[in-house]
Amino acid sequence: MLVPFYRGAWGSSGAFSFTHAIEDTQAAVEFLRIPENAKQFRVDTNRIVLIGHSMGGFIVASATAHDPRICGVALISAANLGPASAKQRAGNSKEFYERWRANASRLAGTTAEALLEEVTRSPQNWDYMNFVSLLKDRPVLVVEADDRNTAENQALAQALRKAGNTKVTETHMATDHPFSDHRIALQAEVVNWLTRILQ
Repeated sequence: MLVPFYRGAWGSSGAFSFTHAIEDTQAAVEFLRIPENAKQFRVDTNRIVLIGHSMGGFIVASATAHDPRICGVALISAANLGPASAKQRAGNSKEFYERWRANASRLAGTTAEALLEEVTRSPQNWDYMNFVSLLKDRPVLVVEADDRNTAENQALAQALRKAGNTKVTETHMATDHPFSDHRIALQAEVVNWLTRILQ
């Protein structure tokens, strides 16, 4: 298992942005595909699966959609960055901006305003519903919680099935966004799904 840290986050150097996070994810995958690394870390480059939570769910959905060699993707309470941002901003602007400023304060080289400008500049790039046609032939795990992402997660799973994807697994857990009291259940769900798709 490789757990990369996006630039500008968790002490990594560089400036954070959503675009950089996608690029960093793609770079991590390419690192695993380098023959020397694949041998050293015993990586089957035909069975690479991406897993992401919240914003990371969007990031791995995008990376998987644009890399047909990725075997499958697990989306854990994935945030649909563009539509979610637009909806939340319209609903309660004060709470919305406070939340974005709190999140941005933990990231290097960015601000809440810069991140908002990024997802509104080209909204079609930040809507994971636009990835459906690119994901319809691969296993997708959608894990939902009782949070503001539930409706979007359910819509994505439904759209994938409608597009002909017979490899969608959808699970809802009655818990909060960080899965605080369902961590073991979440781990079991992911491990069992991986076991099924990688047999």
